[in-house]
Amino acid sequence: EDIAKLETRAFHVGDLVKPFPSLRVRELRHVGGVMKGLCIVSARSQMEIRGSACNSVMVVVDGAPYNPAHQHVVQMLLDLSPNMLESVEYLSSAEAGPLYGTGSKHGALVLYTRGNGPYAKKR
Repeated sequence: EDIAKLETRAFHVGDLVKPFPSLRVRELRHVGGVMKGLCIVSARSQMEIRGSACNSVMVVVDGAPYNPAHQHVVQMLLDLSPNMLESVEYLSSAEAGPLYGTGSKHGALVLYTRGNGPYAKKR
């Protein structure tokens, strides 16, 4: 329901998680101003951005964890349209660690696409 309310104003995942008090979002842009990705970090961690690297939370899409250090994850957050998502949840490092290991030391952003999440209507 919350995603549906924001769908008309949200252009990417970052727009959906900006209201989360435990996360900070930064849009990464090329010199010409074209957006090239998103950096989503825990509010408790330092926002370190070196070049195109981002000290991001782990991203988990439909149960598959992605290493936040890879550039394609920064771009994937931009490419995922809010209308494709069923649910978005943030897990702190303490919650994410047992599930996803050391790659989730800054927490995990757990995304489920429509029809694949724990809230999907089962037929």
